[in-house]
Amino acid sequence: MSWGTGTALKPEREITFRSAREFLNDGAYSSVTNDCFGSPEDRQWSKTLDHPLYHEARKKASTEFGFPEDISYDDFNRQT
Repeated sequence: MSWGTGTALKPEREITFRSAREFLNDGAYSSVTNDCFGSPEDRQWSKTLDHPLYHEARKKASTEFGFPEDISYDDFNRQT
């Protein structure tokens, strides 16, 4: 599981939660991309686990890797 610059690893055979879709990483980039400009839809915020629509998936992914279900972006990156 990667979120920003942090990554938590777990063997695939031990993972029970499977998302129905892939989410964007919101990681660090070495340049400014088109995703930085325009409306939230243009920035693809709707494809991130931070989007309220995917609150349940975020909770499940967080707990799958041993984090509190309400972990913040900053706390995740501090702990990984």
